[in-house]
Amino acid sequence: DLIIMLLSYQKNEGNLSSLAIKKRAEDWAKNGIDTLEAAVSEISYLETIQKTFVEIKAFVGYDTEKPSPQIAKYLRAWAVNWGFSTEMILHALNESGKSFSEANKLLKKWHALNITTVTDAEYKKKKIDKVSKKVQVTCICNLYLSYAYS
Repeated sequence: DLIIMLLSYQKNEGNLSSLAIKKRAEDWAKNGIDTLEAAVSEISYLETIQKTFVEIKAFVGYDTEKPSPQIAKYLRAWAVNWGFSTEMILHALNESGKSFSEANKLLKKWHALNITTVTDAEYKKKKIDKVSKKVQVTCICNLYLSYAYS
């Protein structure tokens, strides 16, 4: 049954080459996908990754049908493991200048801080900017006072 599911998935992906089937089978074995339930979950994850990629690829300027392995790894973390919406992923990519590695750092921080919406992210950013400006003003004042009284 597991082999039939793997073949069915590969057929839906449009890639029934023996090499693609072998690679998928090896990936599943390496990741402990050895039951129908695990295969159903993995296929759901792969579909989420593909759906997210389709929704962001125009924004980042990609014209490929499928994400590269590295991009797929990021999307698995962001959309599957951390549960970020496409809107949040696009926001992070926009904030990071479309850099996946920088967006990953930002999303990792947001995940740790339980920031789940663009509104929350913007609020946190404004709060941090406000504190940063206070620190800058304080430093400038301290420098001026130290110079003026020396």
